[in-house]
Amino acid sequence: MSLIGLVLMIEQFYLQRFIRVLIKPSTKANVSKQTNDISASLLRKNKIFNHLVLIFQIAEIGDYTQRYINKEVIMKIRMLTLAIAVLTSHLTHSDTQDPYSHDKWVTQPQDTIKEFIAFTASMDSKDDNNDLPGDDVTGTPEWVAYEIREYLGECIPTKGGHSWKAEKKFEDNGIAPKDNSYAYSNKFRSANPDWYVRGHLQMKLIAERISNEAAAQTFTFLNAVPQRKKFNSGIWLDLEYITSAWAQEYGKLWVITGPIYIDGMPSGYIGEGEEFKVAIPDALFKIVVRESNLENPDVLAFIYPQLGAGYYSKNYDHSRYLTSIAEIEEITGLSFLNSISEIKRKKLKAQTASDIWPYKKEMITRACRG
Repeated sequence: MSLIGLVLMIEQFYLQRFIRVLIKPSTKANVSKQTNDISASLLRKNKIFNHLVLIFQIAEIGDYTQRYINKEVIMKIRMLTLAIAVLTSHLTHSDTQDPYSHDKWVTQPQDTIKEFIAFTASMDSKDDNNDLPGDDVTGTPEWVAYEIREYLGECIPTKGGHSWKAEKKFEDNGIAPKDNSYAYSNKFRSANPDWYVRGHLQMKLIAERISNEAAAQTFTFLNAVPQRKKFNSGIWLDLEYITSAWAQEYGKLWVITGPIYIDGMPSGYIGEGEEFKVAIPDALFKIVVRESNLENPDVLAFIYPQLGAGYYSKNYDHSRYLTSIAEIEEITGLSFLNSISEIKRKKLKAQTASDIWPYKKEMITRACRG
């Protein structure tokens, strides 16, 4: 095959690979900004094209190339490369890497499992593990696990209009609620502004790094627990943004999160009359895992009560809520990091970090505007 034929084959491959980007472009403002920011750093950022650029560089200086490709053709190839780089600068690692492994570190028990595009959930079932009469269904997941990867764009294109969905299979089995359990009148919410809302465990915007479909799937009650409104939109949201910044810094990381019921027994429920009663967690836990090496990852563990000191400040101190994985296991009855050898797992679980990992606010990738 001639060098021109090779270049044309590569060109056809990449155009076919990214034709969907042309069909679903970013907003005009975002495209304009991306176009103005074309630079060598943009090409370096789009790792997919490093090999393609290298081919062009070799082609330009080679004696063989000078016989078959003139400068005009080389310029056209370069312009094509820049155009593809701009159009794909918002693509995530999910477009180029292996499939996600949300529960890579293996969380137990795996009660009633369902896998979604952006997370894996284990729903509480009728397992009667609190020694009280009847079952102990909470209407909430026991845990949700998800992997976050570095996002290559400057902002995340989002899509609104999602509505919360009941899972019919789980609803029919009597372990998941309908939306009416969370529904309260505007009058009630006005009188009780910090009342419980549908609180995501896997954040919509983090799921949207993968796709709009992945984001839509987060609106399921297999991914929700009742959360105080100010907690949900305050310190909890802030930690979610910080985890996304860590993913930008380290390339990827994993989060395992879920509700905590003191002594395994809910202190209250939402849902009125004949509605499904959803247990209100006393607190929520979050474990963040960074893969320094497979047998010895770095971990942070947090426990956040629904009401806590420092929640009404904009300068949240997350370090005060650090704990050990062992303590979370003791309170929840769950078991984490089961993919690691027992000796190393025991050591990791006993550790309590003195502070959270450093991060830069500019590393937080937010939703596109306009």
